[in-house]
Amino acid sequence: MRHLGSETWTVDDTTVEFLQLRAPATSTEDRQSIIDAMESGLLFPLLVNTCTRAELLETLLDIPCLIPTIETLLDNLLYLKPCASVMKGLLDTKTRTTVRRSYEAAFRNPSTLLVEEAEGSFRTEHSKADNAFGSSYKQLWLYSMRHFPEMIDVAPKKECGQPNPPRKEPDRWLWYNFAAMAKRLGFETAEINRVLSTNPDAAFARKMLLKARPKNCYCYDEEQFELFTSQILKMFTTAKKRSPPLDRARVIKTRDRVARRRRSGRPYEDSQSLDKHLLFKPNINDRHFLRECEEPTTYFVKRDFIAPFFGIDAQDERQPTSENGTNFDDDADGNIESDNSFHDAEEGDKESSPSPRFKP
Repeated sequence: MRHLGSETWTVDDTTVEFLQLRAPATSTEDRQSIIDAMESGLLFPLLVNTCTRAELLETLLDIPCLIPTIETLLDNLLYLKPCASVMKGLLDTKTRTTVRRSYEAAFRNPSTLLVEEAEGSFRTEHSKADNAFGSSYKQLWLYSMRHFPEMIDVAPKKECGQPNPPRKEPDRWLWYNFAAMAKRLGFETAEINRVLSTNPDAAFARKMLLKARPKNCYCYDEEQFELFTSQILKMFTTAKKRSPPLDRARVIKTRDRVARRRRSGRPYEDSQSLDKHLLFKPNINDRHFLRECEEPTTYFVKRDFIAPFFGIDAQDERQPTSENGTNFDDDADGNIESDNSFHDAEEGDKESSPSPRFKP
């Protein structure tokens, strides 16, 4: 906009619609489309100064991120809604403040600052104490982004030609692990302690026995029921954890270019399943990692959405910041915390977002 100066009035609806969600410095196709549209006069048709048009085109082609608009911002806030519901699940239900401030009040600076590199795998981070809260808080958000479809009654968007993704019953182990992770990262709330006092395996074993033989038709001897539950719990301990995919660059390079209409909002089912293995703080903060994206992939889209939230250095990333200097984290907090409007359904959904509270 700085190239337009007093001529910002030349920005018309067609230009905004054409540019939104393109990444010209990353995508060859997006880059060529913008060049062609600029030369044909489709973009900024009211701007006639040749030098200004040339400078503007050069600036546009140097944008490595997805070009945002108010429409895409609002769409992306719908992605934050279910994630915020997960974040609220470890807080006091009577809290009448933002998610961030609630977690700030619950934070106890840990002696060791931990960073999750893969699901359940942590390393020690040598960082300043004043970065401890931000690091821990953002890792909880990433957990919610990875697992919200299994933790609350909200499914990803459906893939074209596929049935609607099923809305799943909240996974007790994911909630337990979330609470354990929060405590390990330095947070302390009554709800965290309550969740950690439960045994997800025992609850699942009992539910499995009762579901196999409904209570209205069958009954177990009390002692045998506890014995059977213990036997099932022993079986659970024999399961071995799978290793997460490690070749990040190969995973990203082999992804298909994502269509522009799918570059904002709540993730689609396939991309949610694929990309959640990459949504960890070291990946998001890796300034070289994103260069493996030769076209806008689904991971590129998610990382582009998350980066401002993590305060990635705009100059190092060559990523433009908003003119008003709004911090994404504070902005998201301020928008998603507003009373009942936070739970409004995405347009077209019949049901509103569920209550964040889950009792395992």
